[in-house]
Amino acid sequence: MNEPAAFATWAVELADRELAVAAPLRTRTDVRAAVLTTKAWLCGTDSSAETTALLKRIPGAVFYRVDGDARLRREGRQLPEGTLPNAPWLPLHELLPVQVPIVVANAGVEPLRLELVISYAERPVAGLLLAWDDLRTWVDHAPAHRCASLRIARRADGHVLVLGSPLPPLRGTPLYAYGPALIPCGLALSPAVPLTWLERTLALPAGELVLVGQGRWQRIPASALTSLSRAVVRSGAW
Repeated sequence: MNEPAAFATWAVELADRELAVAAPLRTRTDVRAAVLTTKAWLCGTDSSAETTALLKRIPGAVFYRVDGDARLRREGRQLPEGTLPNAPWLPLHELLPVQVPIVVANAGVEPLRLELVISYAERPVAGLLLAWDDLRTWVDHAPAHRCASLRIARRADGHVLVLGSPLPPLRGTPLYAYGPALIPCGLALSPAVPLTWLERTLALPAGELVLVGQGRWQRIPASALTSLSRAVVRSGAW
């Protein structure tokens, strides 16, 4: 997410890149985070007194209010002190380390536990996880040729996975492909297992994918992927 100003009402600048100090906010779905070279940022929409007090307790944090032009103002000050960084913004719970176990199939081998950690490697975006309602609205106005190159898999939680290129210009979680695994951009598996090991361990049928994130790995059968079209979205029968 590169345009947090579309929803943010507050922001917090952290003294360094360590997001662990913001762990109490991890369960809040509106909180986004961006990690820069020397510091990290948080932003969100909930400006309640409870949230504000929690933000101000984060060690080394600087709290700002955000206006409609993404300008930052400290409390009690009239003049802005810059704008929100133009950087990839991801849900906070995806940027904090998540323990995800993968069990090696060979008998007698100790299970290997993988986790998602922050990564600064640039990778091509292969997919987008976004709200179903946002995609439905976009499809109503998108040219047919833009939809023809995309495939989708709808999830029960109100989100949809979109694969292909070019992806819709919508807010969501960008994903890159590591073999059959779709991983949020800005994160990587740790330890960095070889692709051949991952493919052999997952042993997925041809065309099947696995979505990594939110504390679990979700298998996506090839049959769940459907070519995107206005008729398919309007039918709601898949």
